[in-house]
Amino acid sequence: PFVAEIARDFLDDVPRQLAALSACVRNGEVEAAGRLAHTIRGACGNVGAAAMSAAASEIEAAGRAGRLEKTTALLPELERQLELLRPRMSEVLR
Repeated sequence: PFVAEIARDFLDDVPRQLAALSACVRNGEVEAAGRLAHTIRGACGNVGAAAMSAAASEIEAAGRAGRLEKTTALLPELERQLELLRPRMSEVLR
């Protein structure tokens, strides 16, 4: 079904994007981190993951503002939201 395909794509793509975002933060590439957070926010919006979308939005704003410390501080919440969402998304695939 179409919903399962969207869930599968989300679970395939977003963890990779989150890993890339984390690497940007570690490397001090705050603007790139903001752009990746924007992409993640869009993906979250597509699947109705409001809390994760909000976390990505905060990182996006911090990245746009060049605030590496804030971006770094916000990253664990985005990662936590993915871990909370993962089991629910996996249920769709069953």
